[in-house]
Amino acid sequence: MVVLKVTDNSGNSNSCMVEVEVEDKLPPQIICPPDLTVSCDFLL
Repeated sequence: MVVLKVTDNSGNSNSCMVEVEVEDKLPPQIICPPDLTVSCDFLL
């Protein structure tokens, strides 16, 4: 539920509640980073 409130310059206000349904209509996308090799050697 979302509350919409409107106020005029005289200070009069009114509000109403509406139900909002969010839809994601775009297909999912993934961009993988390039392969990375990590060394486990630790030098002091």
